[in-house]
Amino acid sequence: MYLLFGISINFLNAQSCLPGSNIDFTWEGATSGNQAVWNPDDVSNTYTVGGTSVTINLIDPFDQNTDTGNPSDYGDYTESNSFYGPGYLSYQVTSTATGQEVCLEHNFSVPIILQEYSVFDIDDNVGIGEQTFQDSVRFFADYNGTDIPVNIALHPNSTNNIIRITGQSAAAPYTNVAYAHTDPNGAVVASTNGVINSFTICYSNGPLDDGPSNSHALAIPLFNYCEADCETSITCPSDITVSTNPGTCIATGVDFGNASASSFCGIASVINNATEPYSVGTTTITWTVTDEAGNTATCEQTVTVEDTEA
Repeated sequence: MYLLFGISINFLNAQSCLPGSNIDFTWEGATSGNQAVWNPDDVSNTYTVGGTSVTINLIDPFDQNTDTGNPSDYGDYTESNSFYGPGYLSYQVTSTATGQEVCLEHNFSVPIILQEYSVFDIDDNVGIGEQTFQDSVRFFADYNGTDIPVNIALHPNSTNNIIRITGQSAAAPYTNVAYAHTDPNGAVVASTNGVINSFTICYSNGPLDDGPSNSHALAIPLFNYCEADCETSITCPSDITVSTNPGTCIATGVDFGNASASSFCGIASVINNATEPYSVGTTTITWTVTDEAGNTATCEQTVTVEDTEA
């Protein structure tokens, strides 16, 4: 939390969801949910899920994603309901060097808390040449450009700790480990405690391999998130009493003080409806905070003007 012009802002510690807002984002072939479709040459799609929208962009600066112009040696691609079966996104890339990331950026129309984003089939094939690879994934998230930490953990059903987790990255150990795409020992789970509206996973051939790879892939099943409770609030300055300007029946130049506003979704503006001059008597001032998600909250402050010369 930090203070800016009397406004307290907290991006990082929200852990509450709006009631009834849990959402499962599912892929083509799933038995329920939105059943999102990703075709081999897609680079961006927007999906409507539970009253929210999710835009997924494929970012491929090294042209290593598998599509109809760059198929794997097996003739398949990044695609939903493909070689991993129904309910999965097959996230497949090639490489000519290590670290050539292909990223999937997820942008959400509302502030969310990412509850579970699983990635399966993190494994490797040790050696030299295009048949070898080391699966390496990196995760990051933000809220309106502010970085938000991502938690990375072994899948809760994992029975070993072979996958190497470092910060917000995970990689196969490069010891010739191979997993079925449903094996939790080859999976990690990403989540956030804080509010986000963008989440990205980047996939590449890891640094322990020689670099070239004709195909390596991850399996992404459904993921779960909820709409965040922004808990937007505002506290007005104390009520004040002032005297009229000398020789008049009005008061001007009144110092109201600063309101204190907070929101887990960030503050967009804090305003009041005060207008000068103020006549003798009591005037109610309304303060309004608007957060970056469009939520508002109000409070009231009174200004009492007394004619001390009467």
